[in-house]
Amino acid sequence: MDSEFVFPEPVFRREVLKIRHALKAFDQLSETTQSWSKSAKLRFVARNSITKPEGYEIVGKIDSLPPVEEWWFQASDAFGNMRNALDQLNHNIFHYVSRVEPGHLRFPMATKGSQWRDWRKSAHAAGFPAWLIARYKRFQPYTTHRPTLTTLEKITNKEKHREGVTSALSLTRAEFGPSQFSVTPMLPDDFDFSLAHGDFPPTIELSSTEFPITTVSIPGHSILLSETELSANFEFRFTLRIDTEEIPLESATNLIVGDVLWATLHIIGRETATTKMPKNFDLSLESDAPIVPDSTNTQVAK
Repeated sequence: MDSEFVFPEPVFRREVLKIRHALKAFDQLSETTQSWSKSAKLRFVARNSITKPEGYEIVGKIDSLPPVEEWWFQASDAFGNMRNALDQLNHNIFHYVSRVEPGHLRFPMATKGSQWRDWRKSAHAAGFPAWLIARYKRFQPYTTHRPTLTTLEKITNKEKHREGVTSALSLTRAEFGPSQFSVTPMLPDDFDFSLAHGDFPPTIELSSTEFPITTVSIPGHSILLSETELSANFEFRFTLRIDTEEIPLESATNLIVGDVLWATLHIIGRETATTKMPKNFDLSLESDAPIVPDSTNTQVAK
């Protein structure tokens, strides 16, 4: 074996099938969430504020909440299949190289040099050649400074222990049409509207069928208006919260999937690129009919 070596298909066949299964699940989830977002019956209403009688508020109203937990179960299964595929690939390569049946092995995801040196020592003892160890090293988070594989590890570990991961559907953009209201005392013609108070949070979690968007007030004045439904353009985003970090699911999925595919195919010897993510990923197997899905804005040959 040398640096050009490509592992035989039995070493990675089931793992590629798991990754492909995860890609299909992510595709289906993306279609489901986008379909829900397009059909969601969401209204925005401007009315006198309950908390600030001198101002007015904009609230969102939705007929029914999305099945966020069900969507998360789908995403969690797909992430789990990807992590399991990496772990099992590592197990299979260890067995192929050393001819010894190892115990439970996990794919190395070293965030520090000391972690990598510990793994490299055990790999060397198992008979891993230098070129194969180098393939692994190229995708270690401490080497790449990309958080994608460690994010995958966090998601799967915390979900396994039922802690730390929550999911939500958030309103990420809302542009409202005009509304009519009166202000007392009247505002001067040269009034500086930057003095009006009204903050829009960057994301608004849809945890209730009625939720606040913003409250607008003008110091020293009262705003009066009849309850009015506003025209609006809006967008949703499905997010994951890991500890205190909030991650948009779609972008996290694309980045994680890209790194998992790249690492898998580079380690087995199919992909030689080391510095720039390839545009095409070859996940084909000998028994396949030609099918080309696309889950990561890259072409994946199957």
